[in-house]
Amino acid sequence: MSLKKQLAVIKYLLALNSTVKFGSINTAAAKNGIKPSNLSRLISEFEEIVGGKLLNRTPKGVSPTVLGAKVCALAEQIEHELEKADCEEDKDIQIIKIYVSSELEFTDFENFFADFNNAIIVLTPRRKQADIIISGQSPKDKTHFVEITLSGALRRKIWFQSKSEKELPLKVIDFIIAKLLPAHN
Repeated sequence: MSLKKQLAVIKYLLALNSTVKFGSINTAAAKNGIKPSNLSRLISEFEEIVGGKLLNRTPKGVSPTVLGAKVCALAEQIEHELEKADCEEDKDIQIIKIYVSSELEFTDFENFFADFNNAIIVLTPRRKQADIIISGQSPKDKTHFVEITLSGALRRKIWFQSKSEKELPLKVIDFIIAKLLPAHN
């Protein structure tokens, strides 16, 4: 299933669960800032996808069918995880911004940092906003930098500069260097 379809299913699950919680399409729509006709359409589309009726609709409101109750249980789990992620304040996780100069190419950036769990690593297009600067040219400001030479088919000097002496940016630099340099046997 494509990401687009997966996101649509989550949207449907959350719409259904909200409707069941409030017992009314009108109330759920008002609480979520959408039109009742749009919410009703979402639920009808979801019923087509799952191949069964999810809600019993009456003039007094809605209640889940047996299938609807099972689907809502899954929606509750998803809602709980989303709320937990939203409320969780992890002070140990920091964002480290990296600027890679234009003469270097950094491919598959996300997978490169998949094993680094101490921070969220993001690329920034602005040198001045970066915590770490990776460049093919020697930095003018020599406050704190590391120079490595890649060997093998590609021989190139790369400079890593941290804008601070803080421990985390230096750990990120060490991580990058360890992944770039071939292991010594």
